[in-house]
Amino acid sequence: MKTTYDVNAIRTGKWWALEVPDVPRAMSQARRLDQADSMIREALAMVLDVPEDSFELSIHPVLDGRIATLVEEANVARNQAQDARKRATERLTAAVNEARRMGLPVRDVAELTGVSYQYAAKIDNTK
Repeated sequence: MKTTYDVNAIRTGKWWALEVPDVPRAMSQARRLDQADSMIREALAMVLDVPEDSFELSIHPVLDGRIATLVEEANVARNQAQDARKRATERLTAAVNEARRMGLPVRDVAELTGVSYQYAAKIDNTK
């Protein structure tokens, strides 16, 4: 199992300063977060004298103020929306299957549930 190193990404001007608390000499910087992995991976591999693919990284952007609150709220809302979509799909499938068991045609089931008849037919498990 590969060791995972936590990396703090701290915004400084137009750059992200990258630091590994467990390996204080491993530092780097990146212009964008999507570049952070490769930049700190190279620095950490050099400091530890190991191959770049011999460890995992967990990059944590350090945010403060309003942006931290907004990002957290957005993540919570997105997770809630995913959960709601999953519940809606489960309920829709149950409704389609129950209506089909009652003998309703697929087109009526689609009309009742507000989906296309193709989608209703696709999720119909009573066939």
